[in-house]
Amino acid sequence: MSLATQDFDFLRDLVIAGPGIVLEPDRQHVVEARLAQLALHEGFDSVSHLIQGVRKNPPAQLQRKLLDVITNNETWFFRDTQQFETLRKFVLPELITARQASRKLVVWSAACSTGQEPYSIAMLVREHFPELQSWNFQIIATDYSSTALQRAQLGKYSRFEVNRGMPAILLAKYFLRDGLDWQLRPEIRGMIEFRPINLTQPSANIPRSDIVWLRNVLIYFDRGTRHELLQRIRFALTDDALMVLGAAENISDLQIGLKPLQINNTCWYRPC
Repeated sequence: MSLATQDFDFLRDLVIAGPGIVLEPDRQHVVEARLAQLALHEGFDSVSHLIQGVRKNPPAQLQRKLLDVITNNETWFFRDTQQFETLRKFVLPELITARQASRKLVVWSAACSTGQEPYSIAMLVREHFPELQSWNFQIIATDYSSTALQRAQLGKYSRFEVNRGMPAILLAKYFLRDGLDWQLRPEIRGMIEFRPINLTQPSANIPRSDIVWLRNVLIYFDRGTRHELLQRIRFALTDDALMVLGAAENISDLQIGLKPLQINNTCWYRPC
């Protein structure tokens, strides 16, 4: 049974007020499928009854679970491999050279979901830049979803998840079998600092960063929210920092003090 219009409108308002994501009508079937599992888990006999329960007497924990389910987006290891190749061949070498005096470098994974993106960066660094182990090197990973962050901190993935993008040599080197799952080794998990952040809130504690991964995030926001968020990120970037978006994302229509750079057939942005 499809969601009633008033129920979907309620969800849209709730999501805009929370993480600031715009739910388009063509996403309704995805939302329904995700909420059906939550309704079953929470003891409701339908998605409509789940929404009615949240509307009439919204317990904060249930509302948070509902938002987590709706906003939890798909991810996988080494997604968009060309961007990771550019990070390895060009971006990190340039910034390591520029930071020889301070020996400090901060990478921010701005919407890390269940952790595959920051862990991919960590494995790349461990494989190719061992000198950073003696630096003040940080990978900060943030997300709105507390459920996603908990999974990310655990660093445990199913066979299906590690089969999506994970090279076999890295799987053998950096993971341990745990029943049917795969657990990242402590030395990789320890490279990441996870933090909860709602990117759309002006009070969000955006870290000062040298490299920012803001991939496949802006597509869920309206133009005004994109502009405000990018302005706040711009002021948190170091002067020669580099930021990468999703391969299909473009911010050329926004005047935010960032210039595009084509590096190894991938588009990055730097303060100007």
